[in-house]
Order: sequence, then C-alpha cells, then structure tokens
Amino acid sequence: MSALRNSSGLVLLLATLGVAAAEPAVQSSADDRCFQALQGRLDDLSKRQSRLEDQSTSQGVLSLLNQIEVLQAEVARLRGAQDELDHRQQIADKRQKDVLADFDLRLKETRELAARTAAAPTISGGAPIPVVAAAPVAGDPEAETKAYEVALNRVKAKDYPAATSALNGFLKRYPNAVLAGNALYWLGFSYYAQGDYKNAQLSQQRLLKDYPQHAKAPAAMIGLARAEIQMGEAGKANQVLDQIIAKYPKTEEAAMAQRMQLQLK
Repeated sequence: MSALRNSSGLVLLLATLGVAAAEPAVQSSADDRCFQALQGRLDDLSKRQSRLEDQSTSQGVLSLLNQIEVLQAEVARLRGAQDELDHRQQIADKRQKDVLADFDLRLKETRELAARTAAAPTISGGAPIPVVAAAPVAGDPEAETKAYEVALNRVKAKDYPAATSALNGFLKRYPNAVLAGNALYWLGFSYYAQGDYKNAQLSQQRLLKDYPQHAKAPAAMIGLARAEIQMGEAGKANQVLDQIIAKYPKTEEAAMAQRMQLQLK
C-alpha cells in the first residue's frame, strides 16, 4: 500500500514536470508566430512606403515638367512680344526716314518746277519759243507745295481724319501735281491708321497704277499687303509680298516682306 502511494506520487511528479517542460515550448511557438506576424506587417508597410515614395517621385517629376513647359511657353510669348516691338520700331524708323526723304524730294521738285515755269526756252535771236502744253497746267507750284505740306503735317501730327481730308483735297485740286504720288501714299497710310483698310488698299493701288516707277512704290506695296491682310485677303497679300521680294531685292521693304510672310504661315 505504501509502495502504491509512492508509485502514484512519482507518476504525478513526472506528469507535473512534463507539463512544466511543455509550457515553455508552447509559449516559444506563440512568440514565433507573433514575431512572424509583426515581421509581415513591417514588410507590408515597407512595401507601401516604397510605393508611396515612387509615386511621390513620379509626381514631382511631372510637376517639374509641367513647370518647365509653362516657363518655355512664357519665354516664347516674351520672345514674340520682343519681335513685335522690334518690328514696330523698324516701322517707326522707316516712317521717319520716309518723312525726311519726302521733304528733301519736295524741296528739290519745287525748285525744278519753279525753274521751269520761271523761264521759257528761246531761239538764238532771243525771241521766246511758243510752248504747247499737252495738258492744262495746274496752279502755282509754290501753292501746290504749301497745300501738300499742310496735309503732310496732319499726318505727322497723327491727326489722320484731317490728313485724309487734306490729302483728298490736294489730289482733287492738283491731280497732276509732282507730289501726287507722295500724296497717294500718305493718303493710304492715313486710311490704314484709321482702320479703313479698303480705302487704304485703293489708295496704294492707285499709286502703283498711276506711278509704277515712283520712289514710294515699294512702301506702297507694303501698305497694300498690310491692308489686304487686315481685310482677310492673305492670299493676295502674299502675292504682293512675293512681288516686292522679286522686284526690290536687298531693300528694307524686301526684308520686311519676308518677315510678314513668316507671320502669315
């Protein structure tokens, strides 16, 4: 009986030791699973972070590219504005040169007219030779010059309505005046400045028809092309510009015609 109790006690002791020995093993297995779960979550978070960083980098690159495109567009706009300012300055310089050249031509032609009307040709005996005029002579050359100068001063003052009125009056009163070609050019110029492109076109066409060899013919063709562009007749304007380049190469008007054709493209 005593042996049986001892045997039972031994079995109970061994069982207790076995359970005690098994508990650390079970706990270790649970810790491993928890660690693996945590490691998995860390791996997922790391992958998500990498994806977010990649997306952030891509968005940053796209943002920079967009900013570059905006800056390039702004640079192109500013260059276009600069080209337009340069073009306007060239036109202003050309106008100033035209005005000065016009005054020089007017003075020269006035002197020539005064000389022709002041003296008639004579024969050896001193008797005047009768002069048969092909057409009626207009009035006093000095009066013509003064009338033209009044009209031109209106152009210089940018009083274009008064200029068109004065120039039309001059051409009506002195249709055969030496300065009629100049008057037609400035008439077309004044009409254009007022936005009357049709009359600007007609004035320059009349100059080119009546005075094809006039010194202002190239400038008149430029004015004609400008008026036609404003009227939506780009095809006609381009033909005029081609004529300028072919007929007046190596001139300021030819260079201007080439720039205008680039703008039409």
